Amino acid sequence: MVTMQFYKYYLDYKIYAFVIMPNHFHAIIQPGAEFNISVIMNKIKGNFGNKYNRIVGKTGKVWQSRFYDEGLRDSR
Repeated sequence: MVTMQFYKYYLDYKIYAFVIMPNHFHAIIQPGAEFNISVIMNKIKGNFGNKYNRIVGKTGKVWQSRFYDEGLRDSR
């Protein structure tokens, strides 16, 4: 997804994996030092939603309203 790649550079985070579902997505993201996960998710979801709505000629929300974060303890 171009939006995730752009903000990866701009907000300096690592993305290890993602999957896009019909109205939400799952991602494994490690924030950098400057921006927290809330800022990262807000930028990704907002930018993509605006682009998508422009392309399909719609308005309103594309993704679910908020995000749920959960820390990973190890690689398993």
